[in-house]
Amino acid sequence: VNLAEKIKIISIEFENYRQYMDYHKLEFKNREEGFTVVVGENGAGKSNLLNLTYWCFYKKEPHGKKNKGYYIINNEYLKNLENGQTATMSVKIKIQKGSDQYQISRILKCVKNEYQYEKSESGSGRKLKTTTTHGYLLPEGCEVLENQSTFEIMKKQKSDLDFHPVRDVTPITLMNEILPETLSAYFILDGEYLEKFWGEIKKVETGVEQISQLHLV
Repeated sequence: VNLAEKIKIISIEFENYRQYMDYHKLEFKNREEGFTVVVGENGAGKSNLLNLTYWCFYKKEPHGKKNKGYYIINNEYLKNLENGQTATMSVKIKIQKGSDQYQISRILKCVKNEYQYEKSESGSGRKLKTTTTHGYLLPEGCEVLENQSTFEIMKKQKSDLDFHPVRDVTPITLMNEILPETLSAYFILDGEYLEKFWGEIKKVETGVEQISQLHLV
């Protein structure tokens, strides 16, 4: 199974994800036109483009250590909301697999309530309290709205005019049919890990078995 030939990213849309405040869209050239390169200084957010892709697909962030202590929802955006307002962070990715296109979207919503503070260690000021709720680090006083935080995959076949819901399978199951998480590192290539890239070749075998439902000899 050659995923490089089978799957390609068409576009990524994201809103209020980490340092990316407001709405952004990144469109990728098709192979006939060339290729797309993302360039930026250290800390500009290149690694978080990988993070938001993984988060959209699998609700995980491979560069999670670098984001330790930072909120997944843009801090400035949260601060500008009034108490009681709902914060929205979202990622939507369009990909093509063979002749079919998929629109994969994950949305996180939370309510901003009054921030809570504590005395700083020096005692000369105050420090914002934080808490981890549903796996997300947020200012204490923010509450994740699980019933409004969604994961959805829509499909458009060659004969379709627009995307439509896939009703006969759950989004998580469908995501693992499109691109199993065990193979994701070989599709969403992270150059920082090239040294250990082939260290766990067993993942390739597991991923191929998941796709084909055949046991490899």
